[in-house]
Amino acid sequence: TNYSNHPLDVFAASTIRLRIMHLPLPSLLSVVLQAHLLFIGHSISVKGGRQDEPTCAPLSNQELYSSVKVSIGDPAQTFDLVADTGSDSCIVKDCSCHQCPAEWGGCFNGRKDSKSFKLPMFLVKEAETDIGKEAPASMVMSFGSGDISTQVASDQVQIGAVQAYMENGVLLMVDHGINLKGHFEGILGLGRPQIKSQNTESESQSLKPKIKVPSFLESAGVRRFSMCFNHNADGTLGLRTVPRENLLTSTGRVHWSLNFHGVSIGELKVDLCSSSKCSVIPDSGTTLFSGPESQISSIYEALCLSWQRCRQTHTKLRTEMQRLAEEGVEVEGTSERKVGLLESNPDEFMDMFSNLAVHSGEGVAFAAEGQGWTSQATGVGNATFARDASQNLQGGTQSSESDSDSQGNFELPAALTLQLLLEHCEQWIEKVDINTEMPPLSFYVSGANGNKQEVKISPHNYVLSKRMDVEVPSIKNVFGFKLNTKHLERKKVCTMAFTPTDYSTISDGQIWIMGTPLFYEYTAHYDRGSGAEDQVAMAFTRQDEEECGQCKGMKIVRSQSLIAEAAKGGAESGRAKIGLASLNYLSHQPVVRNLTGVKFI
Repeated sequence: TNYSNHPLDVFAASTIRLRIMHLPLPSLLSVVLQAHLLFIGHSISVKGGRQDEPTCAPLSNQELYSSVKVSIGDPAQTFDLVADTGSDSCIVKDCSCHQCPAEWGGCFNGRKDSKSFKLPMFLVKEAETDIGKEAPASMVMSFGSGDISTQVASDQVQIGAVQAYMENGVLLMVDHGINLKGHFEGILGLGRPQIKSQNTESESQSLKPKIKVPSFLESAGVRRFSMCFNHNADGTLGLRTVPRENLLTSTGRVHWSLNFHGVSIGELKVDLCSSSKCSVIPDSGTTLFSGPESQISSIYEALCLSWQRCRQTHTKLRTEMQRLAEEGVEVEGTSERKVGLLESNPDEFMDMFSNLAVHSGEGVAFAAEGQGWTSQATGVGNATFARDASQNLQGGTQSSESDSDSQGNFELPAALTLQLLLEHCEQWIEKVDINTEMPPLSFYVSGANGNKQEVKISPHNYVLSKRMDVEVPSIKNVFGFKLNTKHLERKKVCTMAFTPTDYSTISDGQIWIMGTPLFYEYTAHYDRGSGAEDQVAMAFTRQDEEECGQCKGMKIVRSQSLIAEAAKGGAESGRAKIGLASLNYLSHQPVVRNLTGVKFI
């Protein structure tokens, strides 16, 4: 039976198929379940406090996401599971998964080592022979990069002080067909509760087999929780947290999602969603922000034109490009149009831009954050510029700054200048506090209850640093001959924390995802409710109003000095105010959720 459902982890699950199977996957038989798996219930025990007392667990910063230590079985076996608000299942790598790479980390051996482990078996019959056999209940999850096969098991699970026996709630990863590098022991789903209406209940009654796979939060009776990340240090997962005010009720019934109304950059509004509906999913399991490519381009365009350093560089670059165009020279990659008979060497163009980047910002004074950005050289204030530029950015169209020159010879989007300037950030960022130099991005969201909030993301969190291989031209002397050669050098670059995706539904419109930058800026509070749709809600508290803190003694201690001491490498490696050290760093490819095939209700 096919069940359309939400992704079950950070790696883009799109479909769940419930079946009884015999492994390995290549020799699966078509079988029919003959028995009903009844949900027996769950038991909850709490260590070190009352069942309703707030508690916490540390979130280990893995750069691409954060993980939480989860103990499974009796005696307990502990694993680092991805803390993922985009899914709701507890998945752990099983030791029977012989195809799972050793680099993924440890594996769970409940069959051999856990006294509380149970693997339900059912009488099934093969379609062709009608011979009855026993087999475990299994789920196959389809991901963007392949399938993962899991078996439904039961065992004791503990996070921090909260413990629950998860009847049919532990999914054992027993086989896979995905290509994944790095550490991956499983997923702790913290997704939205699935509240059934009468229609969905009657529909589910007609589906056999009946099998309930509860989430950890459901099994443990945890109604409220919170999440936040710290730069270069552990974050906190709060459990059984206190009720919050000004809640935004979830607009989607599958994901934690909200209505999305657009973005402002400083005082400049970028109208993204006035003509059609947009939705946004706050997702701790996705590294970046993602949305439609055209809308991201509009944000980049407006950001460059609002940021004095970028606008100044863009003007100089346009002047240089116009000079080249008048000489009949074309620089590859800046336009699809052919502007002349000659082509410029891309290395020469990058050298030209590198020189511009070194001198970017000269003659420009940057005011404190939130007070605007003004140019001493031109005397043009950001507010005046915003009024002029906003007319060109309504509906996501590009401003005149990105159009071709008066003769229509070339195109140079300001969005491209922004990306090039960030790519060359090593040449100008050393003594720069980009939080005071670049404008913040404000995302406007609202809940189904009509409550609204401006979610403001600072440059320290929407700009990332990473290392990449860069081709560097050089001249070598070989037997007296000078040869032009290239070699790769690992260089640090900066990049926007955005990636394009294109997914929309009739009911939710264009879908945006707000990944890890949100959780560095805010503590996200989640309320699962007590059975009613209008109780499922979120709230976001800025970390400069309420620090993320650290989990000490299973209690959240909100102290910035404590965070600095806990930072990897000691207090000196805490978040700096200037330079590359002020940015979150990625050493691996970011994790991006693929929503294709996901059903939004």
